[in-house]
Amino acid sequence: MSPECRTVNKYDCSASTTCRPLGQPFEANYVDGSRAAGTYYQEAYTLGSIQFQGIVGIVTDNSAQLPRGIDGIMGLWYYGQGVTVPILDRMKNATVLDTPIMGVYLKASNQTLKSLAPHQGGEVTFGGINSARYTGDITYINNVGPSPWTIPLSGVGVNGKAFEIKNVTAILDTGTTAFLIPEADADLINGAIPGAQKLPAESVWALPCNGTSTMTLTFGGFTGEVPYRDLVLEATATPSPQGMYCASTVMYPGNVFGKLDSWLIGDAFLKNVFSVYDFSDATPMGRIGLAKLAANQPDAGEGTLTPGGGGTGGGSKNSKDTSPNSGSHVGLSSMTALVVIGGTILASLL
Repeated sequence: MSPECRTVNKYDCSASTTCRPLGQPFEANYVDGSRAAGTYYQEAYTLGSIQFQGIVGIVTDNSAQLPRGIDGIMGLWYYGQGVTVPILDRMKNATVLDTPIMGVYLKASNQTLKSLAPHQGGEVTFGGINSARYTGDITYINNVGPSPWTIPLSGVGVNGKAFEIKNVTAILDTGTTAFLIPEADADLINGAIPGAQKLPAESVWALPCNGTSTMTLTFGGFTGEVPYRDLVLEATATPSPQGMYCASTVMYPGNVFGKLDSWLIGDAFLKNVFSVYDFSDATPMGRIGLAKLAANQPDAGEGTLTPGGGGTGGGSKNSKDTSPNSGSHVGLSSMTALVVIGGTILASLL
């Protein structure tokens, strides 16, 4: 057994009356060089009020690290028609959602998973959109692939200064903490922040732990802002002659990483916006919607469900719809949610 698997709760197919071995192996390779491999099984899933038959991968060989208190992960990628393994494809094919759409609100929190009280985390809404989470319109941008949830990046800026970028696509990934982008782009962005220092030996930029700089990202007609608190990793704070320095969240690949075909944009951006993942037939590969966060946020699991619909993607806007829709809120604790698989609570949602 891999050392990384020894301290987590284990899933036992033989203990479940709904588990069925498929005998199909899988292997997942991550950009940091780690991997996970094992065998696929079919199992009964419960997400909030939604129940369906899904696929679960039981890991037998693993070098990937999981956050403390998490026993597994559940990817929320969508691959379009003809695919049967990913969870969103399974839910769409099983028609358990009135609308094949997912709304995500990630709440920033310094608390640990176990210290959060119920409904204090973020929220994923399957089958609808919680209109209490955002304000204004939702701007939709069509996915361009080849990877799921990949959209064109129109612009980037720091402190009001725009940088020229051409033919850049970005993967929006709730399972990624920071940004991972080409070194030349990371140099431009970090170099525009006062006090920034590049540490080539560690393949990282260091920033003063306290500052006022902001970064903006533009997708279609939507521009989202990343405040300074999300440009630094406070857990890495280190004293220096110039004061306390933290690692920048705008990272570039080191020697262990493979070539980047797209920017990888994670929670440092996504927790500052409301994001919608539309896997209906509006576009062949789906589309992503982005909106400004509402000033006053209800507890996780509360609010008004509204359908997705409307718009044609490519930067078009869709006004709020207040008609009812039968979706399911799943509350998140520190950006995670519990997933019941075959009666056993095992997996983290994001």
